[in-house]
Amino acid sequence: MQTNELLSEGEDEKTVSYDGTFRFQQVDGEVSRIPVNGQFRVRRPEIVATSENAQSLYRRCLNRLRIRVPGLENRTLRLEYGGQSTEGQTIALSPGGKQSTVDVYLADSTQSDDVYLGQKQFSVISPPRPDINVRNAGRDIQNGDNLPKRRASLNFSFEPDEEFRSRFPQDARYRASRATVFLRQGLAASEKLGTFDLSSNGRLVLTRQLRNAEPGDQITV
Repeated sequence: MQTNELLSEGEDEKTVSYDGTFRFQQVDGEVSRIPVNGQFRVRRPEIVATSENAQSLYRRCLNRLRIRVPGLENRTLRLEYGGQSTEGQTIALSPGGKQSTVDVYLADSTQSDDVYLGQKQFSVISPPRPDINVRNAGRDIQNGDNLPKRRASLNFSFEPDEEFRSRFPQDARYRASRATVFLRQGLAASEKLGTFDLSSNGRLVLTRQLRNAEPGDQITV
């Protein structure tokens, strides 16, 4: 008895009743009929996912997942996710939203359609932010430090979270390409000086933009 159509998409378990007739031929040639009935339970199989971070996926990172169904280890699975379909147990996801879903099917060549087994949902979280390191003329510079007007250049570099870098080395790579700069003079409101391209090594030169700045003025990058 095929059971793939006995559960609706929102059901995980169900009691199914059946009845029928058992027919057999007696010695004298007459056919006897005996009614039979009973019940059985249909339950969706458990879907197990393993990854570097099994319950959550990192947003816009290459998350590798292995999907398996206990009891069906030797059967072929078909996995649908993000408009893609893959046969096997291993997939790579790079989600962009708040949640990602994988639909799991049993790829059964004896039936016209694959058997739907269920789905696995994952929450999607942002990767840990890297530390932003800033240097001026070879020295580390922190929020609130003085910036020499005649050497108003900043070099940006990034230090990824160590655990994230060890698990996702291809994603833990950062660079800055542009920076927006604001200048506040005295008690006046901050003025946007503009958005500027950084050099290939992350350097931002502000000497020309700050030529009218006075001691005590503040810049925000």
